Amino acid sequence: GYNGLRSLFITNLANASTLETSEAELSGLKVIEIGGMMAATDRLPTSSTELTLEKGADGKYASPYDFAKVIPVYQNGERVGKVISETDGIAKFACTVRDFTASNYDKNITFRGYVIYADKEGNEYVAYADLTDSEGATHNVASLETICQKMIDEGRDLSANICWQHIQEFKKENESA
Repeated sequence: GYNGLRSLFITNLANASTLETSEAELSGLKVIEIGGMMAATDRLPTSSTELTLEKGADGKYASPYDFAKVIPVYQNGERVGKVISETDGIAKFACTVRDFTASNYDKNITFRGYVIYADKEGNEYVAYADLTDSEGATHNVASLETICQKMIDEGRDLSANICWQHIQEFKKENESA
């Protein structure tokens, strides 16, 4: 098995499709793309909010950081990425980092969702969705170790969890190095 850290996003694809059809004439907005992004937090210049998109000379959006991964799920009215589930137009998709090692299991990963819109004049805008915890506080940065520790602090038994088992192995490996 493998270990991994997954950030789950939920979006209303039905509303996105509606914005692109009948409501587009009224609101002047069109959804161009919906997706998620992730990057190693310690490689971002100052904060997790710097995980952004920029429009390139080719007209496509990408992260200005070559180490960031951008995962589009919906582009121009079509689903282009993997959706975990969809019920009544509510889609769940994820960004996943897997196969952590002894050198990075305790390193933070930043996750952010995004939507790219265009108005009637063709101006494009990017809106970002930061993850929040159960109290609504921004929580888009985590490591495999911090998530597992939080689950243990909440009373969950992770003794059979492959991620927690790998973390224990990584700690031993690092101590003996």
